[in-house]
Amino acid sequence: TREDESSEFMREYKAFLETFDHDHGKTRWQATRDGVMIEDAYFGEDRLTKHVVPNPQHLDFDGLLGRALSASYMPLPETPEYPPMLAALRELFDRHQQNGIVIMNYITEIFWRHA
Repeated sequence: TREDESSEFMREYKAFLETFDHDHGKTRWQATRDGVMIEDAYFGEDRLTKHVVPNPQHLDFDGLLGRALSASYMPLPETPEYPPMLAALRELFDRHQQNGIVIMNYITEIFWRHA
């Protein structure tokens, strides 16, 4: 899970994704997933434990571009939206990089059910 509020870079990256999201949020699943997993709709809140492990990714610009393009809702190179998206991502990277790297904060969530 991406930690969108964990740093200024992450807040700006979230805004970047929202700007260029051609599906307008239709592919988002995190809130629904959390509701299903944690509430009694699936396991039952009293029978489910969640453990969170930090999982940061250290990315150069090519890695950040690959991460952005891995989202199905981002513009592809053959679309007219791609050049402005690429320019905005480059600007975001240049503002926040340190020694050619930005840190993308993720967490790994582990859920298990109690008998």
